[in-house]
Amino acid sequence: MEKDKNINIISADEGIRNICLNSIALIKHSRKIAVKSVNSIQLLTYYIMGMWLVEEQQKGEKRAGYGDELLKTLSKALTEEFGKGFSKSSLDNFRKFYIVYKDRIKQPVVGNYITTIFQPLVGKSNTKEGNSLDSELNELPFYLDWSHYLILMKKKKIQKKEI
Repeated sequence: MEKDKNINIISADEGIRNICLNSIALIKHSRKIAVKSVNSIQLLTYYIMGMWLVEEQQKGEKRAGYGDELLKTLSKALTEEFGKGFSKSSLDNFRKFYIVYKDRIKQPVVGNYITTIFQPLVGKSNTKEGNSLDSELNELPFYLDWSHYLILMKKKKIQKKEI
């Protein structure tokens, strides 16, 4: 993100100057909300993938018997489709993320993951009076960047047997 610059708008008309300054402030604020939205969706996606690996494939057990093979195959498929960012170690981190933060999602995750998990973000597109998308994003269960959660998970010292 760019740092605030000293804005030198020369205009004899105060109305034009205000429109320029307000437009700049609006765009900066909108970009900040967009970054938060993308980050929240990314984190919820990683959480759901971790949940799926732990709950669906491992059936809540410490490890699935075919876990290593599954992670290698899934990593290869996702990398071919989306490029880097889906290595086996990344998928391991998604599982850790779910295990460490599974209590962050209060409602049960049953059926349609997208509807259940993403409801706080996409389900409230019509803002209520006095409630903006920006404040709703602050209510989501994850608000730090992924890199911050990776650091925090290292601090929590997840035992290998737990994942």
